[in-house]
Amino acid sequence: MSPSRRTLLKAGVPVALGGAGLGYWQRRRIRRRDDLEPLEEAAALETPTVGEPVATSDAIVQAGHEDARAHLEHTEELAADVPEETTVPGLERRLDQAADGLEANPPGAAETDGDRLETLQSYRLAMANSGSARGAISIETQEEDGAREALRVLVDEATAVRDALEISYEGDPFTTAIVQYGAVDQRVTSASSRLGRLDDRTISRAEPNPVHWESVAVSRFDLETAARYLEELDGPELTEALESGYESLADRTESIVEETEFVLEDDVRNYTTTVWRHLWDSERPAENAHESGRVARALRDQSQALAIAHTLEEFVDVPEFRAWDEREEDVPRTGVALHEAAAAAAVELEDTLEVVGDDPLGRWLLEEPARDLENVQSRADRLRDDVRSIADDDWTRRIAQSALRCRRAGAYAAAVPGVLDEVRAFDPV
Repeated sequence: MSPSRRTLLKAGVPVALGGAGLGYWQRRRIRRRDDLEPLEEAAALETPTVGEPVATSDAIVQAGHEDARAHLEHTEELAADVPEETTVPGLERRLDQAADGLEANPPGAAETDGDRLETLQSYRLAMANSGSARGAISIETQEEDGAREALRVLVDEATAVRDALEISYEGDPFTTAIVQYGAVDQRVTSASSRLGRLDDRTISRAEPNPVHWESVAVSRFDLETAARYLEELDGPELTEALESGYESLADRTESIVEETEFVLEDDVRNYTTTVWRHLWDSERPAENAHESGRVARALRDQSQALAIAHTLEEFVDVPEFRAWDEREEDVPRTGVALHEAAAAAAVELEDTLEVVGDDPLGRWLLEEPARDLENVQSRADRLRDDVRSIADDDWTRRIAQSALRCRRAGAYAAAVPGVLDEVRAFDPV
C-alpha cells in the first residue's frame, strides 16, 4: 500500500467513527420518535393556577419596606464612615443589590396576595444584603472581639423581639386562621432556628462572617413581619380546636399507613414505599411544630400529610423502582402514558379547585400537586431537549417516574376535599 493511501485511510478513521457516532445519536432520536410528540403535549398542558393562600395586606408590605429602607440607610451611614485606607470586600455590591431590590419593588404596586408576598420577599432580600454589608464593615473596621460583641448585641435584640411575640390562636374563619397562623408559626420557627445557631458559644468560637449578620437581619425582619400578621388576626379562641384537629389527623394518617400493603405478592416492595418517604417528609415538620407548641402549623402540615396518606392506595400494585426491570408491564414507560397521566392530573386539580373555591387551606393543600405538575412539565421539556444524549434505561426511568408523579398529584388533589371536611369538623364556631 502506498504511503499516501495509508495516510488517507488513517485520516478517515476518526471521520468514519464520527459519522457512526452521529448516526447512533440520530437513531436514538428515531427510536424515541413516538415519545417526543406526547412529551411536547405534556409540557404544553395548561394547568390551573392555585393562587397564593396566605393573605398579605398593603400595610404589612408598607411596613416591611420601611424596615428595609431604614436598615439600608443606617448601613449606608456606616459605610460612609469607613476609613479611606480600609477596604471592605463586596460592600458596594451588597449595598447596590439592597437598593435595587427596594427601588424595583415599590410598596402599593402589587395587586394580589401573591404579588404582595413576592414584594415582601424582595424587601427581605434587601435586608439580607444590608445585613451582610454591616457584617463586612464590622469585620474590617473592628478588632475581632469587637466584631463578636457587635454581633452578640444584634442577636440579643432579635431574640428579645422573638420573646416578646405573643401568639394566641384566635381567628375566623377556621381554615383561614389555620393558614395565616401557620405562616406566622413558620416564620417564627425559621427565625428561631437561625438565631439558635448563633448562640454565645458559636459567636465566641466561630470566625466572624458577614453571613452571620445577614442571618440576624433576616431573622429580625421575619419576626417583625410575623408580629404584623398577628395584629390583623382576631376572633374566637382556637388553640384547643387546633390541638384536637392535629391529634385526630395524626391518628387518621397513622391508621391509613398501618392498613397499607407495602409489599407485592412476590416480596417485592411496591411504590407506596417511595410515597411513604414523601409522607414522612411532610409529617415530620408537623410533629416538630406540635412539640414546640406551634399548633396552627402542626394542623396545617398534618392535613398535607393526611392527603399524601390517601394516595398510598394508588400505588400498591406498582413495584418500587429497583424492581422495574423485572416488572416492566406494571410501570408506565412511554411518552403517551406520561401525557395521559399529566392530563388526568390537571383535570383532577381543576375539578378540586372548583370544589374548594376560595378556601385558603384548600388552596394551600393544592399547591403540592400544582408544583408536581409544574415539575413534570419541566422534566418533559428537558427530556425532549436531551433526547439524543440520555441512555435508554435512564430515558424510560425518567418517563416512568414523571408519570407516577402525575398519578400521585391527581390522587392527592382528589383527597383534598375529604381532608378539608375532616379539618372543618373541629371548627369551634
